[in-house]
Formats: sequence, C-alpha cells, structure tokens
Amino acid sequence: MLDTICFAFKNSGQSGTLTGIFFFMFLLPFCIMAILSILQSLSKPKIVRREPQRVEVPEFDTFSFASVTTTITETLPEQPVQKQTKEEQWQVIADATMEKAMQGDKAARDWVTKHIFTDPVTPESTSSPFISDAVDALKGAGYKASDVRKVANQLCSQNDYASLEDLIQDIVKNC
Repeated sequence: MLDTICFAFKNSGQSGTLTGIFFFMFLLPFCIMAILSILQSLSKPKIVRREPQRVEVPEFDTFSFASVTTTITETLPEQPVQKQTKEEQWQVIADATMEKAMQGDKAARDWVTKHIFTDPVTPESTSSPFISDAVDALKGAGYKASDVRKVANQLCSQNDYASLEDLIQDIVKNC
C-alpha cells in the first residue's frame, strides 16, 4: 500500500493522472456520507416543541355595589308608534352607517362603499319572489345587475310570472 502511494507521487510522466485518481478514491466515501446525511435531514420532518407560555393575570380588587331604587311619580303620555316605509327605513340605516363610516369604522366604510356609492340597494316594491334570483342568475351570465333589476321590475309589474325560467327568458329578450 505504501509503495502505491509513493508510486503515485513519484516523478514520472503519469503521476498527475494517478494523483487525481488517488485523491478521488480517497475522498469518495466522505462525499457519499455527506450526500446521504443531507438527504436524511431533508426527508425527516422537523418537530419544534415549545414550552407553553405562562400568562400572569393580575389580581383585581373586589368592590361591592349598592342598588338604588327610584319611583317615578309622573307618567309620560304614550306616543303613537309611526310606521316607516321601506325607503324611510333604508335612509335611516344608510345615514347611521355613513356617520359611523365617517368616524373611521372599517366595516361601515365597506358597507357604504358596497351599497351606497356603487349600486345602491333599494327595497323591492314588486311582489314577485323571482326578481332577486333572476338578477343573480343573469349577473353570473355577464348582465349588469341594475339593468336586469330595472327590466325585471317593469316586467313583473305588467305580468304575473309563475316560474323563474319564464321571467329570465323575458328579461333576456328585453335587455
């Protein structure tokens, strides 16, 4: 073995190729082990275990409350309840939500953007239950919702529809 190593470094014309082969054969097992260890570490799932964090809850002082009872000697006259129309109810809701949106409420801003600034939702005054279904179906087919709703309201005020299919066919003919 020692003769082979010495022969590899002997000053002959072939020592360069033999030296390369020697180093390749010498380092080959180390390279194979490194590749195998990398593949094993990639194939194993890593489990990270964390200790549960302790949350300290501050102690609160307890207070006792006394209840106070009062009697009202003067009664107020009952005011009659006024029934609002759907349009008036819608306006009250829109005004209250607009005020909340102006105060910075994100949910109110989203609602106002969706219902007031783009395509306002107005209560339907027609009696046909198929209008909203027809609008949803034709909106999915590429029709504009406000146009479909307008035509559907006109058609339902003129005709009494027994099926959704009949209403959709008439809407498509008139759009």
